[in-house]
Amino acid sequence: MIPGIPGGRVNPRQAKMLMKQLGYKELEDVEEVVIRMADRELVIRSPSVAEMNVQGQQMFQVVGQLRRSLGRAAVRPFRRRMWR
Repeated sequence: MIPGIPGGRVNPRQAKMLMKQLGYKELEDVEEVVIRMADRELVIRSPSVAEMNVQGQQMFQVVGQLRRSLGRAAVRPFRRRMWR
């Protein structure tokens, strides 16, 4: 549900206006995204990347195949653990 929109439903025209307000744009030809942490790197291959501006802050949305690398070691597939 989206606040300020009756019933929380968005028609395509409203969605397009909202995306324009947020400065939403898709970045093209992105090969990979690397997120570096103190002990490892997350490497996302062939991602879809969208950029938007929310309340003066630049925000990126990244969707793609996730791989994990520890330190400078070779990239290995990332496996999620399922908690029950």
